[in-house]
Amino acid sequence: MLVLQGIVLSFLIQVISSLYILYVAEKAKTEKSTILALLFWLPCFLVLQLVPDWCFNKEEQIVAYIFCYAVVSWWSSFKALAILLGQQPLAQDRSKLPLLLWICFPLTMKDKSDKEKVSETSFQLFLRFALKVVLVWCLVNALVFIPYPLLCHIIYAFLLYLFCSLLLDLCAAICRPWFPLDAHFDKPFLSNSLSDFWSKRWNIQAAKTLYYTVYLSICPRNQCPPKWKRVVAVLCTFMVSGILHEFLLFRINGRVTGHWFIFFTLHGFLLVVEKWFHRSGMLLGSFSGRIWCMCVLVITSEYFFWRPILDSGLVLKAVSLFSIDETHLERYVK
Repeated sequence: MLVLQGIVLSFLIQVISSLYILYVAEKAKTEKSTILALLFWLPCFLVLQLVPDWCFNKEEQIVAYIFCYAVVSWWSSFKALAILLGQQPLAQDRSKLPLLLWICFPLTMKDKSDKEKVSETSFQLFLRFALKVVLVWCLVNALVFIPYPLLCHIIYAFLLYLFCSLLLDLCAAICRPWFPLDAHFDKPFLSNSLSDFWSKRWNIQAAKTLYYTVYLSICPRNQCPPKWKRVVAVLCTFMVSGILHEFLLFRINGRVTGHWFIFFTLHGFLLVVEKWFHRSGMLLGSFSGRIWCMCVLVITSEYFFWRPILDSGLVLKAVSLFSIDETHLERYVK
């Protein structure tokens, strides 16, 4: 199946599943039972897990396969769960179309309490998308001239950011006329703490989706939970993220290494420790906080994040899209 055909098919399945979720949520809006919500959500979740395999060949269309897993199998299904749990950050008077687009696309709809962060027009977002495509091409072609693996891996981080953000820019350009948007990335490499990085700057729509479905299920909005419960909620949120990342790797190469689960669980623990230091009055300044955050990200990524990606050959498959001779990069995947 061609990539375009796969995209169309996956989108149609998303729309049908989303309409089912909106219908169930409308009929059962008086019921806020978690068990009932899970029962209605489970068939939708199971169907969306199969979409990447139905629509794409993971050997020849690996990037489309991964993006489909992230958008359809993970984010859309968890947004659907947030709606059924009544924890979605959506105004009650919104029409069905914005809700449908919000579920189907990897975007963050602006809360009423938030100041809008996306002020660009659709044309400006399309232009930003095109510029990032050019920048990704330039960086990938520059990799062959870099002699140090660690520096190469840092560039991988920029490429990951650029590639994810350019795809989200394209989605935002399509949906911008229909509803106000929150930013999907907000200068993540300027983060002055792990909390700032994960909650406010890196892949904000994924962070909010996990917050609405995992964190709020443990610590509801209308309660004032004890500190230990909030710690458990933070750790569970990061652990679920790690499990979902591990599941992606398992679907690609049939192996579970545990690296990504350790990476996200470790960051959840470090975020809790960081919060404790802040409450104790031991605050880092803006500059020192950025040094701390970047050092933690670089060190933990080197040991836990990049290893399974390199071992599985995902880097080689991704750069092959840009006509790079794979033999030039073999020294970085050992």
